[in-house]
Amino acid sequence: MGKAISMHLRELIVKDRESGKSLMQISQEQNLSYSTVRNLWKRYQQVGIKGLAPNYSNCGPKQVKTAYPIYRRVMWLKRRHPKWGAPYIRTLLQQRYPTMVLPSARTMQLWFRKKGYNHPKSTPAKPKLIPVQAPHDCWQVDAKEKLILVDNTRACYLTIVDVKSGAIIDSPAFPPQTDKSG
Repeated sequence: MGKAISMHLRELIVKDRESGKSLMQISQEQNLSYSTVRNLWKRYQQVGIKGLAPNYSNCGPKQVKTAYPIYRRVMWLKRRHPKWGAPYIRTLLQQRYPTMVLPSARTMQLWFRKKGYNHPKSTPAKPKLIPVQAPHDCWQVDAKEKLILVDNTRACYLTIVDVKSGAIIDSPAFPPQTDKSG
């Protein structure tokens, strides 16, 4: 972020422009970005000398001013239904109060966190893997089903691989089972 431009420099930009200098020339001479010079000039043209004053009204985070009754409804719903999320609560409130301005789901989530209503989901513990010590301690079996061979016959096969050595132990192929129920 750059620092604010002094009123003296703002007035100098206007004087230079009125004397015939281009906006690009002014921006290069004053070591300012072209868009800054252009914006100051536009504000001066629209509002006059008052347009040169810094305008901080559009700075900072944007917040929707929410009525306290909506806040209370949101928090009541979350307390009553702790597993409901902010988007769902917002949808319910939109259906119930279609003309009211509602806060965003993100704002509701921040309210929940501030009150301690949101509890992070616990992640399940990962299983402890015991390393394979010797060949044949662990086999990996994988099935390939409903394969169509070159002669248009169907087949299935298993692959049985030793995890420690990576050796293929067996790979039996067989025709698929036919469904006898139908």
